Amino acid sequence: MTYADGFVNLVNSKIPANGSISEQFNRNTSEPLSARDLTWSYASYVTMHEARRAAMTLTAAAREPIQVASWGSRQANTPPSVCVGSSAPGNYSAATGAGAPPGAGGCFSTVTFNVNASTYFGENVYMTGNVTELGNWDVNNALPGNAGGYTSQRPLWTFGVDLPAGEPISYKYVRQESDGSWLYETGNRTYTVPACGNPTATVEDAWVGPTGTPS
Repeated sequence: MTYADGFVNLVNSKIPANGSISEQFNRNTSEPLSARDLTWSYASYVTMHEARRAAMTLTAAAREPIQVASWGSRQANTPPSVCVGSSAPGNYSAATGAGAPPGAGGCFSTVTFNVNASTYFGENVYMTGNVTELGNWDVNNALPGNAGGYTSQRPLWTFGVDLPAGEPISYKYVRQESDGSWLYETGNRTYTVPACGNPTATVEDAWVGPTGTPS
């Protein structure tokens, strides 16, 4: 139980304050990433919770686990071959009405941030800002950059992130030195995320601030 709960505790520690769950977790930082508010993400969590509750609830007499029914997938209506407004009978409500966290299902735009930042081996560049996707100014939850396109001609670090559409954000780049210390850009940057209907955008930046020295 302790071993299994360790996975659940890790997920709980990384779920944003608004309760939204993403499709995946970053293998290096454990931060939520990829598609947001997918039905099966919530269904998996709820199913896990119910299974754990059933396993931990014992009858007073037999001390055996109480069996709790599954969430009903076998009894679900067969999906129609053609989907129309009245094709599947049932009672429906909006996601927030069904218990989803506020803001769930909102519109996001994918933004690629490119920054030219010359670095030395062992030094890495991150991006932080005033939104959950960028760690809410906490460098321990900052978005790591990708140096796959880095060359001597263009010291490119790339950040791909889904951000709330139409919202203004503040952000900056930070460097983590080989000894674990941080160097910050000298000022905050601002950017307005494209509105819904403009799902992708690219921002070109250059590092402005102190640079690191190899140890």
